[in-house]
Amino acid sequence: MIPVIAIAAPVGGGKTSLSTAIASGLGDASLISYDHYEQATRGSAGAIERWIEDGARIDDLDVPGLAEALAALKRGESVADPRTGTPIAAGKWIVLETPFQ
Repeated sequence: MIPVIAIAAPVGGGKTSLSTAIASGLGDASLISYDHYEQATRGSAGAIERWIEDGARIDDLDVPGLAEALAALKRGESVADPRTGTPIAAGKWIVLETPFQ
C-alpha cells in the first residue's frame, strides 16, 4: 500500500513549501494539492456565508475528483492536476497538501 503523508495548516502556514520539500526529499513521491480540487472559493460569497451559518462542516465542501485522484495514485495510476492539467505520476509516497486536519 502506498502511504499518504498529509500536511495540514491554515492559509499562509507553509503547507506548499513543506509539502514540496518533503516530496522532493522523498524523491519518488506524488504531490497533490487540496486547493486544486476545492470549489468553495469559486462560488459566491453568499454560498460561503451559508456554509459558515450551517456549521462550517468540512464534509459539506465540494472537492470533486480528490478522493478519486488519491485512490488512483494509491493504485499506482497517474492522474492529471485539475487546475493545471499537469500529469501527477504515481510514486512510492503521496504527499497531500490540505488546509484541514
